[in-house]
Amino acid sequence: MERSLNPILAELLASPKLTDLCFNRHDEIYFDRGNGFERLPLTQLIFSSENEYRNFVLEEISQSGKVWDAKLPFLDTIFFGTHRAHVAFPPLSQH
Repeated sequence: MERSLNPILAELLASPKLTDLCFNRHDEIYFDRGNGFERLPLTQLIFSSENEYRNFVLEEISQSGKVWDAKLPFLDTIFFGTHRAHVAFPPLSQH
């Protein structure tokens, strides 16, 4: 069963220039389309809550064949089979 994606995330993934996604928190997501990392504007939030964000990220980590461990709060993996993803969990992602 194919999952429906948030339109903003789907648009990012459709960009042929997209190389990396960096997930820090539900309201702090970066992407790279060849010009260095850019922050996704807060007006374009993909996730409505930290819980929705965490569920999405953990599912994608699982789909990539990796496992998140609380002892290692930073993880590099591949999301959607094609894009490098960098994920930070607390305490690294806290301000």
